[in-house]
Amino acid sequence: MSRPPVDSQPAPPRATEVELQALVDATPGVSLLIDLEGKIVCANIQSATHFGIEMDRLIGTDVYSLFDEATAAGRRAISRKAALQRKPVVLEDERNGMYFRHSLVPAFDPDGIVRRVAVFAENITERKKAEMALQASEEQYRFLAENTADTVWRLDNRMCFTFVNGAYTESTGFSRDEIMGRSVMEFFTPEGREIVANMMRIRKANEAAGVTNASLRFEVPHIRKSGDPFWVEINSNPIYDASGAIVAFNGIMRDVHERKQYQKKLEDTNQQLQEQLQENVALHAMLTEQTLRDPLTGLHNRRYLEETLPRELSRAKRVGYPMALVMVDLDHFKRVNDTYGHPTGDAVLKAMASILLHGAREGDIICRYGGEEFLVALPNMTIENALARAKAWQSTLSTTSIKHGAFNIQTTLSAGISAFPNNGADVDTLLRLADDALYRAKENGRNRVEFEVATTLPAQRC
Repeated sequence: MSRPPVDSQPAPPRATEVELQALVDATPGVSLLIDLEGKIVCANIQSATHFGIEMDRLIGTDVYSLFDEATAAGRRAISRKAALQRKPVVLEDERNGMYFRHSLVPAFDPDGIVRRVAVFAENITERKKAEMALQASEEQYRFLAENTADTVWRLDNRMCFTFVNGAYTESTGFSRDEIMGRSVMEFFTPEGREIVANMMRIRKANEAAGVTNASLRFEVPHIRKSGDPFWVEINSNPIYDASGAIVAFNGIMRDVHERKQYQKKLEDTNQQLQEQLQENVALHAMLTEQTLRDPLTGLHNRRYLEETLPRELSRAKRVGYPMALVMVDLDHFKRVNDTYGHPTGDAVLKAMASILLHGAREGDIICRYGGEEFLVALPNMTIENALARAKAWQSTLSTTSIKHGAFNIQTTLSAGISAFPNNGADVDTLLRLADDALYRAKENGRNRVEFEVATTLPAQRC
């Protein structure tokens, strides 16, 4: 009776040579079966291609002769290790810029003794280079992140922290343990969370429009560990996987709190300056208006008339409509001042101004011309209509009792009228003729209205 194998490990069933060759041919990459001396017992087609040796010559070749001395020594030692340890050995190595993954599996004979080793070699150059590039990129990212004054962080697709640099912990006061794995939204004020949510909506809108990998720059209030808010500027961009899904976010954050405070102070100062400027403009307008108004009656003064009347006359000429001037003077006004006092005289002047303003059109120019004289310019009004207006003022004043203190004053007015184009085409002429007409009214007994006779109109006196 034969004794069982010394090794306690049960031997696997032996495969036929045909089955073994079929198994080897089905494996990807280079597959060999070698004996303990290194002679190739079985090989797949990829092996012949890899070594550049025809299959019938490859079988029986010493596999170690296909490598340089140093590589052959390493391969021999690993093969021996797999046979002695009676378990697979896996290693990776590089030759001439190419990377390979080797799996050496001991093959057990029916008696439990290892006399052959299966060798599987896979070219992993592309994968290895990708891993090395990723590792180098990650190491470079972390190196740059840790050696910049800016705050750098990375979030996963749930917007939870997976990395922060030292500048972040220093600026916020949080330790890495207090940050990692937590949502970035926890570290913003309510206003800040709304700002970030709005930026995420903008990002989604961009992606829906086909714009990806776009960086978003925005300012948002952050929270320090102390609870104090501070403004930061964030520049964030997404990281996509091969399918186009966002897997992470990179971000750079800068403390702009001092700049933001200065900007707010500057905006407040500018707002104050704008308000002050508006006040100054309003004050200037008021002062300008005061210089053009008679302070007693509120009517425009002679200066305003001198600025405005030439412009109105030019417009009348250009458009082709008439314009009348009515010069009004209060009769015996000096007697009122001498008898009742200047305050009473002022009341009479105000009453006269009120009568002139009543029923005035928007374009009429009513001025206190000086002392007790008033001048009314009536654009787009004929001399006949101006005469009617003047007579209405005359009638109203003569029937008005002006009360001031214990006194009831009644007075009358005299008026003179000139008109364009009937009497002239320049301001000086029209003013002179209106004054001449006023003088005649006073000479003819006062409480009268006189007008300059035009060549096309019959002479009239009222």
